[in-house]
Amino acid sequence: KCKGGFVCDYDSVLAFLPGSQVDMRPLKNIDHLMRTPQTFEIVKVDKKRGNIVLSRRSIMEKIRDKDRDKILSTMKEGDIVNGTVKNITEWGAFIDLSGVDSLLHITDISWSRINKPSDLLSIGQTIKVKITKITSDRKLSCSIKHLTEDPYLKMIDKYKVGNQYDGTVTKIMDYGVFCKLDESVEGLIHQSQLSWTKKNLHPGKIVTT
Repeated sequence: KCKGGFVCDYDSVLAFLPGSQVDMRPLKNIDHLMRTPQTFEIVKVDKKRGNIVLSRRSIMEKIRDKDRDKILSTMKEGDIVNGTVKNITEWGAFIDLSGVDSLLHITDISWSRINKPSDLLSIGQTIKVKITKITSDRKLSCSIKHLTEDPYLKMIDKYKVGNQYDGTVTKIMDYGVFCKLDESVEGLIHQSQLSWTKKNLHPGKIVTT
């Protein structure tokens, strides 16, 4: 080990392996790699100074990309596959589909409105998803809600313009409130439709969830 990385011996020639080039992800401990023959790519040669810079990471990325292409060749839009939740963010989750990452956007998790993906998903969970998009640059999008028919299409015929219905306020925004009419039907009451007289009040001052 040396400052900023590691020294590698290739046929009695010493070369430098930067710490960032050891693996595709940061490793806390690389004892298992020490004094063990590895395959590296030479990424830089400075003949004046006699310096050689190596990368193990680039070899791993090429192997990953080759495997990824092989896996992607077996997938197409519309396929229903099993995946594992790899990471969760505020706006969605990344799903591992047999070694290929796919984005599951928050709007594709459920037909009904959810506050955050972690309400329904957990890291390591195995889920069934439908592949909805494969882009030219090999990025995947998937969906849980498209495994089932949009319930809105079935329920909307129950409602008619001009009729009055009971609803439950589910979310309050600056521009209005969302109101639930049914398990699968939600409507927006715009701020301008909340009161004839209270024009500039925040919706939260007029109704509550």
